[in-house]
Amino acid sequence: KPRSRPQENVGWEHRFSQLQTFAQNHGHCQVPKGKNETCDVRKLATWVHDQRNIWKRGKLSEERIRRLDEIGFSWSTRQPPNQLSWEERFAHLEAYRQEHGDFNVKGGTGLGGWVQ
Repeated sequence: KPRSRPQENVGWEHRFSQLQTFAQNHGHCQVPKGKNETCDVRKLATWVHDQRNIWKRGKLSEERIRRLDEIGFSWSTRQPPNQLSWEERFAHLEAYRQEHGDFNVKGGTGLGGWVQ
């Protein structure tokens, strides 16, 4: 079973929280890496890439895999964000409800657009 140090857990939780927010705002977990993105978004994109690589090497804990799955994490970069399955969108909606206590997603794009 992979082990992690307490400091790594704090960093992982911070990035995971950022990814949850990103997923709720955009309706997917495919964080862009472009040069025009903010420093925080580029760092989050690197973290997402790292999680995929750790998973591919079999080093990502079952708990972290489960948590990433719950927010609709894409283990492949081949699936465009606008082609998420109904089940993935619904998982995002459920994660939103758990955090906000309702289904009143704002916005006409991403998750908000899907709900409308």
